[in-house]
Amino acid sequence: MAVFGGRNGFELPTALAAGFAGSIPAPEFTAELVAVHAAATRGALSEARRLHQRILPAIVFVNHAPAFQLAYRKRALAGRMGIAHVHDRGPALRPTAFGLAELEVLLAVALTSPAGGCRGARPPPSRLRHGGGDRRDRRGAGPVGLAARSASDRAAEDGS
Repeated sequence: MAVFGGRNGFELPTALAAGFAGSIPAPEFTAELVAVHAAATRGALSEARRLHQRILPAIVFVNHAPAFQLAYRKRALAGRMGIAHVHDRGPALRPTAFGLAELEVLLAVALTSPAGGCRGARPPPSRLRHGGGDRRDRRGAGPVGLAARSASDRAAEDGS
């Protein structure tokens, strides 16, 4: 019986080394996780771990909590799919300028494949935009682990 891991590929190299058949991947990193799987299954576990280390910070970033996933993870996936505008339905955690900038940095590292890396990976979007929702959606504090929005960010968003 084949056993598949989950958790969006968090432990993919370890799971494969333990005998798992594969993983239920993070959809925004499927191409990269396929490369990790391919390396591990051909016996190159150190290469699989190296490839995995490139994408792990981005996987962790977009998987903090369901509200965080809606704010940031769907933007990472939309960017990979070439979707330029993401609509947030309120009430929802709204991404902060800091969070979007951090996501862009992590995606740039994760998606810059080394020689022989992932085929078909789109480069990260130059601007991860957000829109929609109502004004109250924009007032939430930043997610745990990120710096809270500054007073000037809140004032700019609130029109103060």
